[in-house]
Amino acid sequence: MNQYKVRSGENIFDVALTLYGSIEGVFDLLISNPDGIDNGPLTINTKLKPGMILNYHTEYRINQDIVKWVEDEKIRILNGDHVYYFSDVDELVTEHVQNFNQDLIDKACQQWPNVYANGQIIENYDIDNARYFFRYINAFYIGSCSTDLELLARKSVYEEEYGSANDFNPPSIDEVNIYLEKLCQPRIIVKQSGVLSAISARVKPKSIMVIDWGDATPPEIHTYTQEPFVSEHNYDGNGLHKITIYGNFSLYELDFTGVSGLYYALSPIDISGDFKNNFDKDNILNSLFSSNTEEE
Repeated sequence: MNQYKVRSGENIFDVALTLYGSIEGVFDLLISNPDGIDNGPLTINTKLKPGMILNYHTEYRINQDIVKWVEDEKIRILNGDHVYYFSDVDELVTEHVQNFNQDLIDKACQQWPNVYANGQIIENYDIDNARYFFRYINAFYIGSCSTDLELLARKSVYEEEYGSANDFNPPSIDEVNIYLEKLCQPRIIVKQSGVLSAISARVKPKSIMVIDWGDATPPEIHTYTQEPFVSEHNYDGNGLHKITIYGNFSLYELDFTGVSGLYYALSPIDISGDFKNNFDKDNILNSLFSSNTEEE
């Protein structure tokens, strides 16, 4: 028995044509792979992923001439709609937010000590340090302002800026749930073609931008940095992929000129600076992207 490594953009019929010279070879693929494929047998409906190993028999080749032609000419047979979904975005985002916030707290404690330790405010804390500590947490902590630390930080800022925290109302349970849903909400879809796409953006504080490249690789998560991030993704080969961008983000700037394909916003995208793209005159594609050149 031989083994074949699935390449990006192939479906089960592409593999059958490549290995057997006919789509009828799919029957040997199904018989030869009774287990080990996504915790079960290979089926007609199995979404093949790059790097997946399939067993097959060379003695069951149906059209040797086609097989030889494909091999000699290095032909890639690509006919499927090659879209892969990362199913655990909410779990990935939740873990990222927890780690991000803990790192944020650790940095704040190092910069302004004697305010917060072991998950609670220190009794008789340093008042001078607390002022900066709470402002820092309020500015960058990713959350719906429902944790005790968030609430205390927000109240501290309200009292400092407005002289009172009476105007600050903690979020309701419904508002918290809506916030959590938005963290993992699809915002932009890109129908990508070719082997390379690149996205450049600068995310605002308290925002999360998740890029799922649509080829079964783990999504990338981006949060606030002073400089724009540039993310390039190389696919294993030519094919069609759907890039999905999730998050509750708003942006300082966004550059889609390196994206190989069309993009569609699923909800309004707030961009306070430049939005660069290859379709700047297409009002339909750009209608939900708000953009101006004023710096915040």
